[in-house]
Amino acid sequence: MKLIKRSDWGANSPKSSYSKLGEVKGLVIHWSAYPTAMSEDEEYSQIKTIQNLHQNDRGWNDIAYNYCVGDSGNIYEARGEGNRSAAQGGNTRQEVNYNNKHYVAVCWLGGSNPDDQPSKEAVLAVKELWKQVGGELRPHSSFKSTSCPGDAWRKWIDGRLTIVPKEVKTKEKVKEVSRFTLIKKGDRGQSVEEIQIMLNMINKNQLIVDGDYGAKTLAAVVAFQKKYKLKPDGIVGQLTYAKLIEVNRKKARKVTKYKIE
Repeated sequence: MKLIKRSDWGANSPKSSYSKLGEVKGLVIHWSAYPTAMSEDEEYSQIKTIQNLHQNDRGWNDIAYNYCVGDSGNIYEARGEGNRSAAQGGNTRQEVNYNNKHYVAVCWLGGSNPDDQPSKEAVLAVKELWKQVGGELRPHSSFKSTSCPGDAWRKWIDGRLTIVPKEVKTKEKVKEVSRFTLIKKGDRGQSVEEIQIMLNMINKNQLIVDGDYGAKTLAAVVAFQKKYKLKPDGIVGQLTYAKLIEVNRKKARKVTKYKIE
């Protein structure tokens, strides 16, 4: 279990200074609603995707959470300690302001399906953060009507679920497991948004991030596939998705390496 600083995952700078937390009441668990990151490379890529979504498409100051955790057990510094989150929500503006001011937000890098279960390492990472933060441990859904952070986290918080280590897949079993549903023209939703954001990070915001896999997204995917010598069919399968993550990770490392302090 290790803390990955903002500079190490290639974070963009916040648009302005943060508001500070008030008296901390506890820790709130969220999920990213993206396919669960299956490696450190995917965790780096996903947290960058989330930050770009929050800053560029939602117009927020920065990524909404204080921390993120991955199935690797890594803890990623987002807004970090002592800074107010923008993630908690509520039923009124007053509730939203109170919840963001008094609760620390941690996001699990996964959860595209309601029954997705975090790894034991991710749970231990959350427990470590909770130990440092103190106070209550709450699911995001305790503040507003939402499926976040999923049934597994809610049951674990309530003491109704023991998270066991995930099975280590052999090479033979990996071949049998689909990483995610193929993403293609005509699809809509958050998985398409993720693809659009990763393409924009490579090609300087050429796409509108609207979750609609239309003609422009298709053309961008085909161009990416041709550039990296993949089958140019416009379908984001495992190989294309993995290459998008790889290229974005290299880009993040390059930005970090040459960042002027």
